[in-house]
Amino acid sequence: MSTTNVRGEGHAPSNFDAQLVLEQFTKNPRDVQQAHINQLLGYDFDVDANPTVLGRVEPINPILAEEYVTHKDIERLIRRIFDLNENSALGTANKGTMGRLNRRSQKKRVKRFHKTLRKNMDAVKILAEGDSWFEHPLMNDIIDWMYFRSKNKYAIQSIAYGGDWLTNIIKEGKYIEELSIIQPDYFLLTGGGNDLVGGHKIALMTQAKADLSAETIIAWVNKEGKSATWEQLTAQEQAHLKMGIPYLSEEFFSFLRAGNLQYRFMIKQILKKHTNLKILTQGYDYPIPTFKKAPIFKPKQFILNRVLKNGHWLKEALILRRIPEEAHASILFAMIWFFNEMLIGIAMDPVFKKNVFHIDCRGVAKRQKDWFDEMHLVPARYRDIANIYMKCIVAIDRHENHNDPNPPRNVYKVIDELT
Repeated sequence: MSTTNVRGEGHAPSNFDAQLVLEQFTKNPRDVQQAHINQLLGYDFDVDANPTVLGRVEPINPILAEEYVTHKDIERLIRRIFDLNENSALGTANKGTMGRLNRRSQKKRVKRFHKTLRKNMDAVKILAEGDSWFEHPLMNDIIDWMYFRSKNKYAIQSIAYGGDWLTNIIKEGKYIEELSIIQPDYFLLTGGGNDLVGGHKIALMTQAKADLSAETIIAWVNKEGKSATWEQLTAQEQAHLKMGIPYLSEEFFSFLRAGNLQYRFMIKQILKKHTNLKILTQGYDYPIPTFKKAPIFKPKQFILNRVLKNGHWLKEALILRRIPEEAHASILFAMIWFFNEMLIGIAMDPVFKKNVFHIDCRGVAKRQKDWFDEMHLVPARYRDIANIYMKCIVAIDRHENHNDPNPPRNVYKVIDELT
């Protein structure tokens, strides 16, 4: 597949076929380059690294370029990757007990948002969208801690739903209306975890161990890595990647490429209208697949680990795939490593760098007891992450509004900020 950008008159280059590019996401995902994703989003870069509209000569703001994909194209891509038919639901965030808990919690948060503004009309306005790291109906999550610790300095409107898919978030587009109504200063976004693990999806994302050389693994890490090269990783990180990567299937890399497109498409659409909005992403921590459940002296965790069947999301799916137990933690390490590096790539991209910042949560949960279950941290660790969200927001505000000459970093690694 060619990445050539044919320039000339007209809106699209004569040799560009968006559907052909999308087919490569499922057929040959490892061959999909960032240039292909940029082209789907309507822009390219010339030899001097200046962004240009695809098919035109003149440089322009790539955010304003017309895309060659729609959210429906992306949804169809996700359904193909996961072998979902058109009637299959994308997650269960709105259904059953989870749906009722989400709606009840969101109702409380709406009241809290308006109460904060009544107390402080100058409060920083924040819109949060995403999954259970922002909306866990049964314990304090990142958004709760930001509210508690800001002491009415932040008015946070959360439309996040525990269990939601990023695909569903884009499809429903609730954030579009909320952004226009609230006009927030910051948009916090988390998503993709449920797309990856919902309904035993981890089984689809793994395979029998491939015979990959160390050189192949190192080359792949260096290609995908944005925050570090292979040589800059710790020995433990290298060991996990060497163990985990050979078990990752083509479907995982299809998911990774599709996630890259989803995030960029969503952010680009938002920035077309909300040009000065600051967007903060996060990409989870390295989970530990386990059937272990909390002891009885931790009553809430004891009950929820049993009711929600801890081990169902990750451990059970890996056993279903007959993956040896010694590789389980390394497989999830590799998945989350690649996912975070993808998001860091967006934050560091010249197209988005002025607006997008990434909160890197990897390594926050150092021990098993830092996890509430396979998917969620204990509240104290969410508090640590919330503190770094706030630190990032303060740095942005000082630079943008108070003449601080030091620009905020585009990536805040939580574990480094806490030490």
